[in-house]
Amino acid sequence: MSKPITPYEDAIKKSIILYNNPEFERIADEFTMDMYVYVKEKFPGIQAEVVQRKKSIKSIYGKILNKELERLSKGIYLGVLDLENNEEYFKTLISKRMRKVEKFEDKKIERIINNFFSDNIINTKTLEELKLVLENEEIDEETKKILYRVLIAKIRESNRQNREQEIKQLEKESYDIYKIKKRSIAQKEKAIKDGRYSTFEQELFNAEEFLTLRDIYGMKCVINVISDNFEWQEEPLKTMLQDRLSAKTLGDDVRFKELDNEVKIILSKIIAAKVSTDQEFMDKHGLIHMEDKRKSHNKPNGYRAEHLSYLCKDNTSYRFEWQLKSDYCDMVAHDGTAAHTQRSGKKRVLPKNNPNNPNFDKEIKFMIPKYKVVQETGRLYRCSDLENFIYYFQKNISEQPEYYDEIMDSKQYGNDFGYSYEVK
Repeated sequence: MSKPITPYEDAIKKSIILYNNPEFERIADEFTMDMYVYVKEKFPGIQAEVVQRKKSIKSIYGKILNKELERLSKGIYLGVLDLENNEEYFKTLISKRMRKVEKFEDKKIERIINNFFSDNIINTKTLEELKLVLENEEIDEETKKILYRVLIAKIRESNRQNREQEIKQLEKESYDIYKIKKRSIAQKEKAIKDGRYSTFEQELFNAEEFLTLRDIYGMKCVINVISDNFEWQEEPLKTMLQDRLSAKTLGDDVRFKELDNEVKIILSKIIAAKVSTDQEFMDKHGLIHMEDKRKSHNKPNGYRAEHLSYLCKDNTSYRFEWQLKSDYCDMVAHDGTAAHTQRSGKKRVLPKNNPNNPNFDKEIKFMIPKYKVVQETGRLYRCSDLENFIYYFQKNISEQPEYYDEIMDSKQYGNDFGYSYEVK
């Protein structure tokens, strides 16, 4: 008798099929070029870089693993999924996450977590040990969120004397640190109104829908240069453009850079508003703008950008995210305070394998995204494995230049460069 396939394994299988779908890639390429042309024609005087990013296979595995742990822990926390029936599955996934995401090899921590999931009764020793895990700085926030949810659920089901006070305290701690809270009545009502689920509980039961990956392809439009002749008749952009030009004429570089970035951020918002409401453009390309997925980021870490999401009418599995931002905000997002690598569990580690080792090729193809860039000639440039690798690890390589020299001297990668092609 064969082992039943788990929701995690099923989601991975379906995502890889979608990842390798040539029609999906063709539509993503056309979408990338269409957006480039749209900005160029509708906003003359702006020079923008458009880059397409295809998620790495490693990232797909990690994303679905996180989503399944999120689904299970939320369901258990809200009391709509049973921990006992999902215990072994949950333990397998949390161990996989600890190994793959954290590369955490502390056997004591592993033992505590296994005991936590195995013990039906939450005793004082188990609780105190788990609190040490929650305070451990080497464990990422997502793992801690998962543990908090399950811990609260297990205490609720226990016969502990002070369980109500303990739950209240844990919910306060988890909200203050990680913003974990029950879904509000208003959110549940919205889910029912949308018609996708009759209740929020069904969303958690529906693993196939919950684990569907929506962001295999993403595009970014980075505003690099604004011509001195560029004009806008509406405020506040009109005055800001004038002040920006005055600062440049007076040689006030600090003031010019500040205004230049603010102008580009406002233009990002204007472009996002225009393209997301241009029904003629969307109908021409068979797209639907998902208004409920639109995000306007202005984070304390300096990240400011507009995120738009689209899907294809003919196949709603084909979805794309389009980001608009200034060149400064893009730098902050890639190498600065808002970089993914600054987040717990997101650190990029250069492969240890020697570049002349044949396994090195497989490893980098598994772990790095694939990039395409729109050239000034209007052609789409497909980056090679070497170029993808250097772009993804550019910060690491800048700190270890000898690593770059090894790769460039390698017979396997020394002449590995991409190529341009027309999008029909």
